[in-house]
Amino acid sequence: MIKLLFTLTLGLIFSSFFTSCENEPVVFTEVELIPEDSNLFLLLEQVTSDESEIGSVICINFVYNFTLFVYDEANEFVNREVMHNDRDFYQFLIAIPEEYSIGISFPIQSVLEDGTEFLVENKEQLENAIKDCLFVGQQAIIGNSNTIISECVWEVNLFNDDDPTTYKNAVFDVKDDGTFFFYNDGTSYVGTWIFFFIENELHLNINLTGDDEVTLDWNIDWKVDFVSNETIQISNDDITYVLKKECEEDQYCTSPYFKECELDDMPSFAEFVFENYKDCIAIFNNIEDQGDVEISFHLLFIDAEENINLLPENGYVNIESPQIIYVRITNLDTSDFIIYEITIQAETCF
Repeated sequence: MIKLLFTLTLGLIFSSFFTSCENEPVVFTEVELIPEDSNLFLLLEQVTSDESEIGSVICINFVYNFTLFVYDEANEFVNREVMHNDRDFYQFLIAIPEEYSIGISFPIQSVLEDGTEFLVENKEQLENAIKDCLFVGQQAIIGNSNTIISECVWEVNLFNDDDPTTYKNAVFDVKDDGTFFFYNDGTSYVGTWIFFFIENELHLNINLTGDDEVTLDWNIDWKVDFVSNETIQISNDDITYVLKKECEEDQYCTSPYFKECELDDMPSFAEFVFENYKDCIAIFNNIEDQGDVEISFHLLFIDAEENINLLPENGYVNIESPQIIYVRITNLDTSDFIIYEITIQAETCF
């Protein structure tokens, strides 16, 4: 039997579950689950225990901090747990009820240095892979990945002009507690991602919650082609994305929810410059060239329909907080239009 060098380094690096979207409903998708009473679960308990014998099973070197999602016997989400060290993880594993599970995205695949294909399609194969692997002491090199990745957001860019444009300018907002928000066209998704090595090949295993086309497109075990302090390039089959670090808030777009600081003498009121929001509105509506459309802002939906009573694009003061603004986007060639809602809110700034 071929012995595979399989040092699995897991770094789960994510955005906070309870930040700006803590009241948004979260729908959890069906994923491959690792039952608590399975042999794989027992193996994980063993390799994270202080009593584990080096060489008896594969060594799994975790990069902390990270978060795990827990599911009950009906595969319904129960809670999440943040792991800070091996002892936390070991105690977490042994405390999970027998009928409970944890999730991960499959397949995991790679071509090893000797040309052998490594493929894990489900939890049973992952168990066998761990059993068949010989620990030889490979040291994982991820460095200060948790700190680097949680410093700013990571914006999706295209690898070349032939790549799909669906997720251009989408954003991963990653924090150091082990979860992230993924923003695409103004819609947010909660998720987790895991960095690990198969031999010397780095992978990024992404798992978004939900059940739609976006989750199908991203819930993949991605190969990491290149990683630096500023760029992560990932690929799967013929799809390649470049995630670029972006630290200036006005240079990326997350949701159609715009906040400005309250006026000094008017609590709950702020001055909004709608002109500044046009780039994000265009991104959320997949508008490549703003010169092809006319964007106007209205207080009432009927005003937007009839294209009357346009609000000033500079220096508008809200009348309530939060407040819905109706945006009319008119195609200049066809005169067709859509009406898009944004929300503005005045906030206290210190």
